[in-house]
Amino acid sequence: MATDLKLSQNRPYQRLLVAKVSNELSSAISVVALPLAIVAVTQDVILAGAVVAITSGALVISQALTGAAVDRWGASFSLRISSALQALGWLLVLVGIFQTSVFLMFFGALIAGAASGIDGPAEQRLMKLVVAPAQMGRASAVGQGREAAAELLGGPSAGWLFAIQTHIPFLAQIVLNTLAAFATPKVREKVATQGGRYWVELAEGFKHVFADGALRGIALISGIANLAMALTPLTLIFEYQRSGIPAPLIGTLSTFFGAGVILGAFLAGWMVERFSLGVLGIVALSGFALAQAAIAFGYQNFWFTCAIFTLSAVLLPPFNASVVTYMNVTSDEQILGRVTSATGVPGMILMPIGSLLAGLLFEWSGAAPALYVSAIAAMIAAIYMGAEPQLRRMPKLSELCPDQ
Repeated sequence: MATDLKLSQNRPYQRLLVAKVSNELSSAISVVALPLAIVAVTQDVILAGAVVAITSGALVISQALTGAAVDRWGASFSLRISSALQALGWLLVLVGIFQTSVFLMFFGALIAGAASGIDGPAEQRLMKLVVAPAQMGRASAVGQGREAAAELLGGPSAGWLFAIQTHIPFLAQIVLNTLAAFATPKVREKVATQGGRYWVELAEGFKHVFADGALRGIALISGIANLAMALTPLTLIFEYQRSGIPAPLIGTLSTFFGAGVILGAFLAGWMVERFSLGVLGIVALSGFALAQAAIAFGYQNFWFTCAIFTLSAVLLPPFNASVVTYMNVTSDEQILGRVTSATGVPGMILMPIGSLLAGLLFEWSGAAPALYVSAIAAMIAAIYMGAEPQLRRMPKLSELCPDQ
């Protein structure tokens, strides 16, 4: 199914982008809207942090367990089901808001979070099916740019929609996830044999990742870095909400981060052709760590924080595009769902802890301690990237894909 057509003429790839961006925009809205809605209903930031933590945990568990299911069911079917279940989850949240039922809000967010864990394995498998290996790096960079645009719109959209009515952001999410379900391309694919034991098939993905030193290291680094990714934005949302900053303005935080990612996506094609994955990783994570430290000491200034968010994101897309390409090129199509799960799970394992810490530390001590923890985690990730030889020596994409 993979074709050498230009990406702009590759219809299945374009449909996949629509599905990815729609689901990503829905997720970006939820990052701001869900904690704001829970605090609005309960006036309890610890509860808001706990709900976000549990839903993030559901995503991690789902991604850990569903990679083999994607390989069995097929990527198209899996992504359609995932998108539909996310729409159902946000519908339950919507009903919970109208009935002031925290249980319904929590249950709906749990369903949506668990369903979104299927997205990553399904999307990566579809990418391998519809994009030729030589175009994978550029396709990944374009995809990240589009997803960053969704992030750019998601935060402020959530803020503005929330300011109109508490339930409006979740209505938008229902529409977006439904669009993703219909946009997902149908492709012919070989599915994994269903005669084997599910747990044995699932374990194959983890064995592949941990047998590859580069993938193993990336997974571990992502886990550490994602603690900061979860901890910092939620802490800042709580801090700025308590400080009286309007919800639409709070939503622009993710806009500035998304702007940096979009700029980085434009640079990605040029950078991945000239620098090794190891160099990109060291530079990107070092910049991210310095940004987290700057935020920890300057978060009282809202616009300074927004500017730092932009700078911290610029170098992430080239590194991420290289990582995605490495995973796709070095993994067989029939186990790619499981490999994506295994790679992603360690990368997200600390996200629920980060969300929970955001609520607890903010309630007990304010924003500063949580942001210090975030900065330390980011520094550890950067140091590990530079200290681990198998990561530091990762090759250029041209060495992985000679025809690229």
